[in-house]
Amino acid sequence: MNAGGDSNGFKIGGFGKKVINYDPPVHTIKNCLGVNNGAHGFYSNHQPGQSATWTHNTSYNNKKGNFTMVECASISNPTDIPGTREILHYNLSYKNNVLDEANLPSENNTDNSWNEDTENISADNFQSLDASQLTKDRGPDGALPDITFMKLTNKSRFNMLGCFN
Repeated sequence: MNAGGDSNGFKIGGFGKKVINYDPPVHTIKNCLGVNNGAHGFYSNHQPGQSATWTHNTSYNNKKGNFTMVECASISNPTDIPGTREILHYNLSYKNNVLDEANLPSENNTDNSWNEDTENISADNFQSLDASQLTKDRGPDGALPDITFMKLTNKSRFNMLGCFN
């Protein structure tokens, strides 16, 4: 897939490296799919503070990482730090760096595919990994096409995670 911009999927937050004199907004990113981006699938973009609450998102095969949570130290200090204030729950990440630039407290990082230690996620967990399904035409009524890409199988132990749940 070809992309414009800087090749990030969901680039949230920002104020990148600028000192500001107000609290930046906190966003909600829910039920989104970030796939095959040249940079990051989900990116907190140097937010000075929490950029978002990230829930039920799916990220696959993004070149620089699927969930990258780099923040700035504060509104008066633009030094990059691994994210400490982001909230991530019920997210699914497969292929490439699943979670990067994060130093999250455990209560902010639960029930994600990377928190599970008893089974590594694999291709067998998915009905399909064919990303070309994302380019299918919408229905005559404008409805999104019915696809199986990145949908979990009934047998997957991760079936409560990601954007299709």
